Amino acid sequence: MRFWKVGSNQGFTRGNAWAWRVTNERDEEELRCACGAVSTFGRVEYPRRLLEVEVEGGVRYPDVLGNAEFLLIVSEAVLDDWRRGGVTGYRAHPLRIASAKGKRIQEVKPPVYHHIEVTGRCELDLDAMGVTIVSVCPLCGYWKLRPMTGVPFVVKPGTWDGSDLFASAPYWRAQMCTDKVLRLAGENRRTNFRFVPLEKCGDPQQPTVDYMKEARRMAREEAKRSL
Repeated sequence: MRFWKVGSNQGFTRGNAWAWRVTNERDEEELRCACGAVSTFGRVEYPRRLLEVEVEGGVRYPDVLGNAEFLLIVSEAVLDDWRRGGVTGYRAHPLRIASAKGKRIQEVKPPVYHHIEVTGRCELDLDAMGVTIVSVCPLCGYWKLRPMTGVPFVVKPGTWDGSDLFASAPYWRAQMCTDKVLRLAGENRRTNFRFVPLEKCGDPQQPTVDYMKEARRMAREEAKRSL
């Protein structure tokens, strides 16, 4: 079993619309903790409600909608794949395109989108990753870390709960997944996914694997094992 960091490939592709703003985000001061942290969008509390976003640019809507809040936003088609394939470790919440900027994208009907709350869990080995915890707020749970760049993810053995989608403190916005999620995306040719092996995800310029090609390789290996 191989683990992957999963998200949008927005920064590496052209032509896709992206959600540059959540229009119904709660006021920042309402969410500010005494420690100074803003407990919004997954740092501490996930927004389990309808979100409305404003998109801009592009000529098409992808299956994974890139966005400025590091949310995992997927089309109804992706959700259908996950339901049929038995993907575990998530809750889907509604998302609406409130408005679109750009003449060409305004003429395109968007798919039904959902934002994904990842409920699967693991524990990252921060020592092995070289991450130093400066403090943890006892009120909101915000982790203050010594600034690090280029950190690969290392999952502590025995801490993964078996879910296909999972995450870990303090990187709640860094969604991880199993081969099943990648294979379903590849087999169904879903667009704008980005899959990077955990051991390489510390490099922000690391390109996604060719997940359609990888899915075919997985299928061949499974066929060989069944002989």
